[in-house]
Amino acid sequence: MTSQRHNKKEGSLKDLFAKIPVKKVLPGELPVMEGGDAVDRGVLGDGETPLTRSFMEQLFGALRGDFAKLGMHGSRRSNIRIKGVPLQAITGKLEDFVVRLFHHMAPDLKDQTVVLDRTHRGGHPVHLPGQDQDILTCLYHYKQRETIMEAVRDQSLRDFECFRIGLFQDLSTLTLQRRRTL
Repeated sequence: MTSQRHNKKEGSLKDLFAKIPVKKVLPGELPVMEGGDAVDRGVLGDGETPLTRSFMEQLFGALRGDFAKLGMHGSRRSNIRIKGVPLQAITGKLEDFVVRLFHHMAPDLKDQTVVLDRTHRGGHPVHLPGQDQDILTCLYHYKQRETIMEAVRDQSLRDFECFRIGLFQDLSTLTLQRRRTL
């Protein structure tokens, strides 16, 4: 039975290798892809052939592209949702207000520069009078986010510049619904 599985795997790899367009090369030389991308001309490893190197380079390129797409879609992992700040309360830049807030909430960050990836209003529609819009901010350094969230973990709301402000994880609607059902 294991030999059948091994043959299936070997057959499927051969099929994958057959689909890769590679120009003919001399033995021991690394191939060049049809698209014109030159494959690293380093020394081949043990058991590595020019064809396997080419295949692995293509897989690596595809994986790198997939990871880049994941990063571009803005993971919510480093986001913090700030509630309780009225629209008219902030006279300067939103980013400056958020940095002051983080330095106030987490005294451990006083010596550090808080780097924000993005900061914007979100949450409630603007046309609803009397409702505050949440501030969503994404920190560049995850450890700074953790420091801030640990500092505010003991209290849900804190006073800052005459406001009752709450800092929360930015969770998706689906995650919040699942937590409510538990």
